[in-house]
Amino acid sequence: GPLQAGEAFEPFVLGGRSVLPLYDERFRGYGWDKTTHANQLRAEGFSYYLLPHHFVIARYHQPTPTAVRVFGSSETDSDQFLRMRMEWLYNRFIAQLADDPASVPAVS
Repeated sequence: GPLQAGEAFEPFVLGGRSVLPLYDERFRGYGWDKTTHANQLRAEGFSYYLLPHHFVIARYHQPTPTAVRVFGSSETDSDQFLRMRMEWLYNRFIAQLADDPASVPAVS
């Protein structure tokens, strides 16, 4: 059956672009882009299934400069104001999904 996933679930998604909702660009480069997209897919009725005989290899990539500002790194501290702003935006996004999934901006 479908996988049960928590709010922070970041799956790899296989699906046709014509049926999947678009990413919310407010999270581009900041983090939470895959998490918000996964939450939006669930809110719109999509399900996740494990494909036991398939695999995906994800190449490592450096965090974006903005992601380092939001989350920090081993060399720097995070920008607390920007992090609070992004946490507020993430919480607002989740609340919008709960109220009306169609109200979430989809612009990319």
